[in-house]
Amino acid sequence: MLFLRKFLLITIVLGVTLTEAQSNQPGSKFITKDVARDVSAALANLARNLSVQIRSRDSKAEIISPLSIGSSMLLLLRASRGTTRQELLKLLGLQLKYQRNDPRIPRNFGRLIQELLSDVRSGNVLDSEPRWKGEAKCISPEYVDEEYDEYDYPDEVPNSDVNIIRLANAIFVQNGTYDNEKLESRVRRIYRSKIENVDFINNPDESKTRINQWVDENTNGRIKEIITDQLSRDTMMVVANAMYFKAFWEDVFTAGATKPRKFFPNGEHEESVEVEMMSHGGCFPFYASNALDARILGFPYKNKTTTMYIILPNNSNRKKVQTLVEKLDANTLDELISNTTMRTASVLFPKMHIENSFELKSALRMLGLSSMFTRGRSNFSLLNTNMTTENSPTVGGVLHKVDLEVNEEGTEGGAVTATLMDRSLPSINFRVITPFVLAIRHDATKLLLFYGSVYDPSSS
Repeated sequence: MLFLRKFLLITIVLGVTLTEAQSNQPGSKFITKDVARDVSAALANLARNLSVQIRSRDSKAEIISPLSIGSSMLLLLRASRGTTRQELLKLLGLQLKYQRNDPRIPRNFGRLIQELLSDVRSGNVLDSEPRWKGEAKCISPEYVDEEYDEYDYPDEVPNSDVNIIRLANAIFVQNGTYDNEKLESRVRRIYRSKIENVDFINNPDESKTRINQWVDENTNGRIKEIITDQLSRDTMMVVANAMYFKAFWEDVFTAGATKPRKFFPNGEHEESVEVEMMSHGGCFPFYASNALDARILGFPYKNKTTTMYIILPNNSNRKKVQTLVEKLDANTLDELISNTTMRTASVLFPKMHIENSFELKSALRMLGLSSMFTRGRSNFSLLNTNMTTENSPTVGGVLHKVDLEVNEEGTEGGAVTATLMDRSLPSINFRVITPFVLAIRHDATKLLLFYGSVYDPSSS
């Protein structure tokens, strides 16, 4: 049987700070914790490595979704053999601990995803949540600071108890090229993936429309299309992943306090841009690292299952952020987050809407993933019992799109949460007016939903 030669890998990601919920029962009791930790760490290391590869001199932001990209890589791992499988394991840093066909990798990834999507505070899944999660609440003192004007809290703000986290995978295949029912069953069960037959050969435009329709449906209409160019008739398969994240803050920013302020993309002594800057005072997870010469502050989302962590180098600029990212492997990032404790803080943080699109093929090649892009070396022979390396498809491209919005909206207006603490400790002044690293993490599973650098959050 003759097979066509190309397929396209697509990841689409959305993030907003408002909510609703998906609820499945968490699956933590079925997790093999050592393996699950390795899988979470693999995605965090992939985030660091990709961030180093995609950085540029003039980008305003470089935000990716490690969960979305990693989900696609693990899905390809399930369909691969030989050199391609070994390269995928090496990309994820799993090649030394696990045999090529070790079922524990996809099984535990699936269970971490189940835990993530439940959005239930089900306890310490991996036995290592940050210190601040176990601390009692406190009352913040009054703040007096020239950076913060007095304002009234609004009478009404959105109120919700839940978050939306959706992760969807789909494989669109050329009619007649997929016959592995056992693999299909596993893909559906573990990766929550649908497999749909389309006709790239005779109806490439109709196939493109169907894929973009799937994107539209799985991003709540925020992204209408990911494929804009005409699909080649050589296309055999499109692997797509979409993640949709929408959540309220646990402790609300106040819309009335947002106003234009200066942000310094190249450091405080260089030129500035004007951004809408949000203000807040309260108790936040915080830690200052002498080793990294940086500070970290967390903004928990409702239910405290997921947190947006901001890592700010001292005297930050573009170069310092890029140097910091190089140091933030999985262990370093986790240690930094684990050391956070609740501290009173006055905060300035930019309101922002970031849209990033990346073609990740060259970055993945630089990280050693080459065979799946090369005809005659690509091996996805598990897709079909008649497929070999001679007729296995190659990956034509890896498209990744992120749409991340951060604004003031949250829960109860004027509610202030904090921890019992040593009142002799000074209030932290955390002004994010220079480049920073952003990491939105599901703390129980340590899965990174979003990660990357922001150099200039202005909209213009």
